[in-house]
Amino acid sequence: MATYTVAHPDLPADLKETTISTLSGHDVARSLAAVHVAGILWRRGDGTAVHAADLLPGITITEVA
Repeated sequence: MATYTVAHPDLPADLKETTISTLSGHDVARSLAAVHVAGILWRRGDGTAVHAADLLPGITITEVA
């Protein structure tokens, strides 16, 4: 199990960095991170859809464990 910190410029200030854990590699983790961020933005926003693929260019993930 690897844990990654996830950062994206559109995340709210209190969530500028969040984490995900996955049994898969870096590429899968990056996709999961985008979905995770999309979910946060959707819940924090006005309810409009946020597509994970649109967030990928701004996603930064760093393995921490």
